[in-house]
Amino acid sequence: MAQRPPRNIFKIFWNNFTKSIRPRQVYSGDSVGKDRFGNEYFEIPADPSSARRLPRRWFKPRTDFNFEAEMPAEWEAWLRFRRKIPPSEEELDKNYKIMMQTKANARVLAERDAASRQLGSSERLPDIASPQSEDDQMKKFPKYGDYELFPGQKMEDERKDKG
Repeated sequence: MAQRPPRNIFKIFWNNFTKSIRPRQVYSGDSVGKDRFGNEYFEIPADPSSARRLPRRWFKPRTDFNFEAEMPAEWEAWLRFRRKIPPSEEELDKNYKIMMQTKANARVLAERDAASRQLGSSERLPDIASPQSEDDQMKKFPKYGDYELFPGQKMEDERKDKG
């Protein structure tokens, strides 16, 4: 059986160092699609023979070097490998319409809430920002005789204090 030559640490270090300072290669992948913001998405398929199990995916923003550009959730999921196939135009259109309808519904609800505040309606929902008092919260919480209401004080002790 032939013996492998010993590893040369300095050679490995030097090769990795020279690879790290070499300019990055420009990938020429397959264009997969575009979104409504103008971003273009690319992919290089996986190549198991070269030990690359996952494909390479990236996007080119509409304006150069603006990598914080807005991006649809479907494309982001594809880039992060949460979905295998890229989104179709029909799916993007359908989800965009749902998003716009949700925004319109939220706007209508906000207007209704503002109108009920002006009229002083009693059927208004409580404000989220103003928390209820502690007594109101304790009244709504179920009380059982076997459990302590406060540490060291049972329900029976409280009834004796009130009665």
